[in-house]
Amino acid sequence: MALSALPFGLAQDTQINGLLVVKSAGQASNTTVLNGGKEEVLSGGVDTSGTVAFGGEMDVSGGLVQNAMTLAGGHLVVTAGGKAVDTIMNGGTVGVTAGGSAVHTTVSHGGLQRVSAGGSALDTILIGGVQFVLSGGSAANTVVDSRGDDVVFASGIDNGATVNVGGELEARGGHAINTIVNAGGVMSVTSDGRADGTIVNGGGDLEVISGGAVDTIVNFGGFMDVTAGGNAFSTTVNDGELDVKSGGLVTTTVVNSGGHEIVDSGGTAVATKIQSGGTMEIEQGGSTDGQPVSFTASAGMLQLDDSQHFSGVIAGFDSDPGNGATTNFLDLRDIVFSDHPTLSWTQSGISGTLTVTDGTQTANLTLLGQFVTGDFHVTSDGSFGGTLISDPGLGLVASAPLALHPG
Repeated sequence: MALSALPFGLAQDTQINGLLVVKSAGQASNTTVLNGGKEEVLSGGVDTSGTVAFGGEMDVSGGLVQNAMTLAGGHLVVTAGGKAVDTIMNGGTVGVTAGGSAVHTTVSHGGLQRVSAGGSALDTILIGGVQFVLSGGSAANTVVDSRGDDVVFASGIDNGATVNVGGELEARGGHAINTIVNAGGVMSVTSDGRADGTIVNGGGDLEVISGGAVDTIVNFGGFMDVTAGGNAFSTTVNDGELDVKSGGLVTTTVVNSGGHEIVDSGGTAVATKIQSGGTMEIEQGGSTDGQPVSFTASAGMLQLDDSQHFSGVIAGFDSDPGNGATTNFLDLRDIVFSDHPTLSWTQSGISGTLTVTDGTQTANLTLLGQFVTGDFHVTSDGSFGGTLISDPGLGLVASAPLALHPG
């Protein structure tokens, strides 16, 4: 068809190599837009099950397109008041601009959906295809499956995405909200992007490279890395792992049972709270910026790989004293237990210094609270060769001064 306008009529099974305009109350069905052809679906017009082939273009401006298919080199454009529903992309592009919307698009390998300022995309499925959420654009409830890639650029918003095995979501300067990262899925925050309310499940991975993450939850088997230029605030680690690498910063992390926070050399973790069964590990060169690491329940673990140079403050070490519960632990990996370390306590106001030495290495640890030397129980940390310190409570008070020996 070279040129036609349909104000009320029906075009069915038509091949378009010119121009077809579907106006108000007009309908088109099973059209194929060929190389050099163009179909315009205006306000009140409807196109059902059309195909946009290589070099063809379908413009939806105020009209409705249902069950369209784009092939490699085909272009579907949804503008003000237009709506595309259940589009299948086997290659080609879909552009959603101001006032346009795309609902339940499936983007396969080679396909690209662009959501520009004022445009919106809902319930998109990426299976090997790509979605760009550009400045001012918004996407909601995107599902990123194998080889799919969802990229949120500066000032773009992506809310409620799910990233499954083989999929990737990148907040590349944009804002990702309430994302769920499942096993085999990867999410990254780059170019000063932001991720709020992310949930990382087992086998999922969140990488904060340049930008911020707020209110992240890392569940059993999930991983989160914060690297140079990245920061994370109010992270909860539930039996997962948070690794703060050199140049990374995390603040007010809560480490629950089975959770593990690792602060690498050059990394900083401020105001971490260790819950029952949680572990915080500070490697040589890691920092707390002088802020307290707080035990907020019993059976928590603070592992200091270089306790000699630890300059932070430890709070709540006696968070459950004298109640018969398992106490908290300090694992001093560099104080060799087989060298029969000794310890002493010096009280100074509301805090004091716990000094532990094996004769070669000496750690001077600042603890908030009121203690005496006999409050501390020392044993081996097992196969690691270091020294494990606990506050055993009233039932296990040892005499002071305390000379230590294996066992």
